[in-house]
Amino acid sequence: MHFRIPIVLAFFVALAAAGCAAPFSVHQLAPREAQLALTGNVLTTGELSDFTKIVLRKHDLLSSFEHDPDTALATLRTATIANPRAEDELFALAELSYLHAENTATLHSQQAHYLAAALYGYALLFPGPDIEPLESIDPRARIAADIYNRALAEAFETKNRADVELAAGIYPLPFGQIEVAFDATSLDFGVGRFTDFMR
Repeated sequence: MHFRIPIVLAFFVALAAAGCAAPFSVHQLAPREAQLALTGNVLTTGELSDFTKIVLRKHDLLSSFEHDPDTALATLRTATIANPRAEDELFALAELSYLHAENTATLHSQQAHYLAAALYGYALLFPGPDIEPLESIDPRARIAADIYNRALAEAFETKNRADVELAAGIYPLPFGQIEVAFDATSLDFGVGRFTDFMR
């Protein structure tokens, strides 16, 4: 009988300690796993970077992008237009547009989203005379440049999906259209000319 009080007391102490436990845990990653987790993006893993996920959470669009990406992109674009120095949002728009293009079935819609991704990437890298560009050591600068290059190649791929065919013209965007100028003489190199671009 005299053992019952310590057992009951021990039970309540254990219960109280469990209630004070943190709602999260920490586990160690191997260096390569940690590097991939920190640098992963839509081009390297097929998933959004942490930079973009933070922006989606900030604007309460994480769930919206999963269920209605067009509306989420339009909402984020409106917020970005209201703040010309929104480099976080521009980066997110570039990555989100690229991912949406990858997940879009029709080639016409794919091209529009790839072009949008390229435009957002370019706007982030070259923001204009009154806005400071990203620091060269900012990892988003390298990712944005890669998204820009890949998105352009995807936007102008041929129907066989093996080559890239650059052409001037008016092309649709998810939010309007863009006129693309292309000077074929820019492909001249010495006495030859660059041809057959591969993506």
